[in-house]
Amino acid sequence: MGNAYIHYYQILIPSILAAFWIWWVYLEDMNDIRKRMSIFLSVAIIFNLVYFVPYSGRIVAAVGLNAQKRAKTSFGKIAEKIERLDSYGRGTYGYKAQLQVKDILEKIPKEERKSVYNYETNSQWLLLSGLKPYNKYCITADLFSGLSDHIAKDIENMFEDHKPKYIVTNSDVKIENQFVKACIKNDYINIYKNEIYTLYQLKSPD
Repeated sequence: MGNAYIHYYQILIPSILAAFWIWWVYLEDMNDIRKRMSIFLSVAIIFNLVYFVPYSGRIVAAVGLNAQKRAKTSFGKIAEKIERLDSYGRGTYGYKAQLQVKDILEKIPKEERKSVYNYETNSQWLLLSGLKPYNKYCITADLFSGLSDHIAKDIENMFEDHKPKYIVTNSDVKIENQFVKACIKNDYINIYKNEIYTLYQLKSPD
């Protein structure tokens, strides 16, 4: 199945449980087969824990266990430790992520926030910032521009015709699109960086 994204489990688990229940009812008088199925299910759950643990941070954030009011309580501290297990999300969920987004937005004048291109950020950036995408290719643009010449060309055209005044990327991102990488290096200045994001500003014309 490739990467064990959490939505795969959200989609599959209900149908798997329904199928298991149907089999359980159907095999009501077959205790031997029931026992085998129980063992199989137990083993499957144990082996899948390796996927559940890294995504536990998002579960903590999704149900509000890491809310700011709870952060200083014993329960909140435990929730924060669980959240750190999420290697994929890397702290981009919950109120702390909101503070990181707000920190970046404070560096951008309100009248210029329509010209902010979030290149290779997580989806939480758009949700928490409230900004509309500057270009339809943004969150996973680096990946898809490498897979599609059409997407790569559209991004190049955007930079050539309507350069955004600001670019926001994830702080730990390694940009593979050489055109975008060169644009950021030649035409933009790194003006700020926090734990999650890096902010670039378009250079003033000479």
